[in-house]
Amino acid sequence: MLEKNKAKDGKKGRKSKVNYSSIHWNIAEHSRYVAFLAKNKELFLLPFPERKKIKIHQIMSNYIKVRTSLQCRTHHQKMLRAYNDIDGIL
Repeated sequence: MLEKNKAKDGKKGRKSKVNYSSIHWNIAEHSRYVAFLAKNKELFLLPFPERKKIKIHQIMSNYIKVRTSLQCRTHHQKMLRAYNDIDGIL
């Protein structure tokens, strides 16, 4: 009997998508993150409701290409905690 929830990759309940990285950010990914910040710094200075509307972390994810928007958001939060502001990250 076939299982209805079985995805193509053989894992139950998961659908196969792009293979996103789930380990630490490497130098190339972090460099793309910093380049995105430098290029789009003004977007991060907008008030929260406006940032949410434009889905800035989804745009970042598309720019970095190998990270999901959730991974981009948590990496950005981690960098803000470490460097206090965007100028510190740049």
